[in-house]
Amino acid sequence: MANGVEDFYCDEVLSGHTAVEKVWETEDTLAFYHTRPFYEIHIVSFLKSIFLH
Repeated sequence: MANGVEDFYCDEVLSGHTAVEKVWETEDTLAFYHTRPFYEIHIVSFLKSIFLH
């Protein structure tokens, strides 16, 4: 947990424990297709700094 934010899924992706198909990645952000999509197109995106330890 970093900055008081905990998200198991994002932690797993950033650590490399869960492989994902990346849509976009920069030094600060990551966007990827959800591994269990609820919608036909389900993309997760977040600021890495929130989850990096």
